[in-house]
Amino acid sequence: MYCPCDDLVVVFRKEIIRTTRRERQCEECHQIIPKGAQYFYWFGKMANCSNGFEHTADFRMCLQCQADWDTVLELLPEDESCHCYGKLEDNINVALENGHIDENHPLVQRFLKIEPEAAGQLEPGLSSEPQSQLVLEGL
Repeated sequence: MYCPCDDLVVVFRKEIIRTTRRERQCEECHQIIPKGAQYFYWFGKMANCSNGFEHTADFRMCLQCQADWDTVLELLPEDESCHCYGKLEDNINVALENGHIDENHPLVQRFLKIEPEAAGQLEPGLSSEPQSQLVLEGL
């Protein structure tokens, strides 16, 4: 799997748990992190391997998404995952497609909505034609 961060070298990084002084939005699940709650904060400087261009970046996510990242990285072999923050849903899709998890896994339930027909659970009055389509939930 191609990962945009494959072309980057981390010059330095800092990962800490912080407490919000104002409302923030998780950059993975997009839920609001309320004032006074703890969240995961990543700050770093990266250099592009091909042109040497350096840039800084930061990322904030709720503690549940941080735990979900740990779970995904344990499930996926390194060559099937992207370690860029902001790519949690992509990694969950890869884990699902490659058979590392199924549609009943808590990560799938939290981030992805599988249409009832795709899961083989037809509701009365629906077509029996299979539709294997994942629909992203707007969290």
